[in-house]
Amino acid sequence: MNTDPTSTDPTSTDPTLVDQKSRLRRLALARRANLSDQERVVASQRIAQAVSSLFSSEFAHSPKTIVAGYWPIRGEVDPRFAMLALEQAGFSLALPAIAGESLRFHRYLTGDTLVAGRFNTYEPAEDSPVVIPAFVLVPLVAFDGQCQRLGYGAGFYDRMLAGFGATRPVTVGLAYECQLVSEVPVDDHDQPLDLVLTESDQRRRTV
Repeated sequence: MNTDPTSTDPTSTDPTLVDQKSRLRRLALARRANLSDQERVVASQRIAQAVSSLFSSEFAHSPKTIVAGYWPIRGEVDPRFAMLALEQAGFSLALPAIAGESLRFHRYLTGDTLVAGRFNTYEPAEDSPVVIPAFVLVPLVAFDGQCQRLGYGAGFYDRMLAGFGATRPVTVGLAYECQLVSEVPVDDHDQPLDLVLTESDQRRRTV
């Protein structure tokens, strides 16, 4: 498998679409890189507040309701502020681990020891319980007004969500407002998100 997930899109077969995605990916990553560390922290905290408000007002929950987060890399929105707030509100947490060409989710408690994973991220140990989340907080490189998502190009989240079929979890993308683009080019395999939260807005998929 390609070890540089930003260089190509191995799930795409249309060369024109691959090129469009690559150019858009470079643009969006450059925008994100221009944010200062302080701007990222402030934005992540505001997004955490939006996540907390969303879950407390719209999503019925119990201690058995599992929300999967992710471990941030490369300047992504830091979801740990939101994850801690959700855990304190009674939700159970999970983190993804790479399993072959897809992802699986393991139970996670704040403070659990994690192991180094691929792409400079961290994930639960293999012997931690495997769980099925009802909600997934999703990182992204770029998004549009219809909640189409552009990732790094390796396709892990797309394959994971496709594997759920009609029972797929509710997906909540976390992004900085600067990652919004007019349109994300998509293939048949690309999985849209249900909604995207930024530090200043909330967008929902309507089609």
